Amino acid sequence: MFLNRLAFRLPAAALLAASFAVTSWGRSTTNVPTLKLEIVAENALAPAEDFLADKEAQDTVKASDEPGYFLIFQRAAELADLKGVVAGSADAHSIRLSLLQRTSCSFCLDPVAFPAWITKNLGAPGQGKLAAVDEAMWIWAKLTASQKAWVAVKKKDAAWPKLGFVERHGLMRDWALAERAALLKLNPAEAAGTADFRSRAYYASQALGSHEMTKVWERSEKLNRAAQSLAAARARVAMGNDPRQKALLAQAVNAATPEARLAALAQIFENYGERPAALLAAAPPRADQTFTPDSRKLVADMLKTAMLRETEGTFAGDDLKEFYKKTPLVVTFTTTSLSALGWYEHGGNTLYFNERYVEEYVKTHGKSIENLKRDPELMQNLARIFAATFVHEAQHHRQDAWARENKVPRTYHQGDEVEAFQTDALFMMQKLRDDKRFRDWAAKESQTSSVVAGDIAMAQRMEEEGPGYFERKIPNTHYPEVLSNEGHAWCQILWHNFVEGPIGTELMRRSRLTPAARGPLESSTKPVKPSYATAEAFRVDLLTVSSKALRANLADAKTAAENAAKFYNQIRIRQEAAAAVTMDRYTKLEPRDGPRTQRAPRGVPSPVVDTEK
Repeated sequence: MFLNRLAFRLPAAALLAASFAVTSWGRSTTNVPTLKLEIVAENALAPAEDFLADKEAQDTVKASDEPGYFLIFQRAAELADLKGVVAGSADAHSIRLSLLQRTSCSFCLDPVAFPAWITKNLGAPGQGKLAAVDEAMWIWAKLTASQKAWVAVKKKDAAWPKLGFVERHGLMRDWALAERAALLKLNPAEAAGTADFRSRAYYASQALGSHEMTKVWERSEKLNRAAQSLAAARARVAMGNDPRQKALLAQAVNAATPEARLAALAQIFENYGERPAALLAAAPPRADQTFTPDSRKLVADMLKTAMLRETEGTFAGDDLKEFYKKTPLVVTFTTTSLSALGWYEHGGNTLYFNERYVEEYVKTHGKSIENLKRDPELMQNLARIFAATFVHEAQHHRQDAWARENKVPRTYHQGDEVEAFQTDALFMMQKLRDDKRFRDWAAKESQTSSVVAGDIAMAQRMEEEGPGYFERKIPNTHYPEVLSNEGHAWCQILWHNFVEGPIGTELMRRSRLTPAARGPLESSTKPVKPSYATAEAFRVDLLTVSSKALRANLADAKTAAENAAKFYNQIRIRQEAAAAVTMDRYTKLEPRDGPRTQRAPRGVPSPVVDTEK
């Protein structure tokens, strides 16, 4: 648990009111007492959303009562943000991770108040999430036997009903970390053991963050692939009497690691003249299938050119062609502990790609990095695998460039990901429709590439359900630990409200000190830390932070709070404009009376490859 300004994490404030009245308004009122009653006291979502969407009403309220305006805007943003926590594809795990980013919310950690607010404000869809909210808060009935035993050992079982969400989660997190450590030592060879491994991994993942189980899932994938291949190898070896193959089979069965088992199994099938793509991809790479510093840069430069070429003739390609006329682009490979295929780091002009996937690609096709450098078709097919991810990350690059150009802080939020997923899915949908060679290649490659199969599935979702699918699915399925635009806004204001008191008090105390006592604090260079474990740790540290740093931090917090609504509205307007462009392009590609789910089945099959057949 860390205290910081981006995800303001302090103990939940007291519930301001117990009633949750809803008023259905067509346009926001500018009556400050009414807004305070409806939004601040009653936590009513409908007027909060109306207020956030009405920039003119916000300006009017701010001009008449600025302190009241910030109070109303902060709570309105918080309420809209909390709606997102339980919206769309939210489940117990996503709700849990979301709440951990909002531990200073007004009432969302209250096991009675939060469900009551959902019931009053979200109707039937909200009712369907109440069980998930209970589970997210670690109710005793939903714990596994292993979890209950852990709590009992910690002597917290009797007190469990009285424990708050944060304390309960701390205990469950400790249990999950112990489970993760144990799983990373396991090496089951048979299918039954790998199934038990996956079951334990799932329950551990429910108490950890999105990327904290990456190594466990990678191990699970290798174990599963090895178990399947081992069963096939055992049957093949039993049909003959080759001592070399029997020795390799024994080596696979008794291998100390999944990697060693996969290597032995790959050799068994190699001896039969077979090269199963999935097994080759999972097996350790040969020396010539890994990068050197020189080959890493050369292949990255070649891939950049190939990916740009692959996007030509699409909406996304036209956007990127114009964007990269005036914006530098660097493509580089790197390693990461995450499973991400690619990413963009704001403030720069570099798109990063996970070189592990390049190694898997050359392994699957029995090629080397040298082949990739010299074979244009092999390189172009690699560019096809990365194409949708390239479009996705380039959209983040465009978002960042817009923020820089408009002097808006780069507050990475869930809407950024919704937009990027929509853009890459629409690209794949258009590419599969318009480019027959690409479509034929994708149909074949998807049989061995989970990346291509996943991109095709997203294109199908776009075709069948339209851009709205991604608004419902992406925030909570993929990014529950990322704040929404509204979340960033209310956290910035709350951060200022929190630091203003302690820092102001400390600066006042110092003003009363003698010059001799005050001098060292004025000349000190000790900064305010980026984060603190607790609010008390923050207050204690302030006593020795330099006065200059305290004044700067307070000024920054004040500026951020004053600009929170302004930047929120700028980002919201840009986001709405981008969504309108996406919908317009989708309509051009899919003009028949809206998404296919809303019309009668058509006789002509979808040109998007069906990977489920």
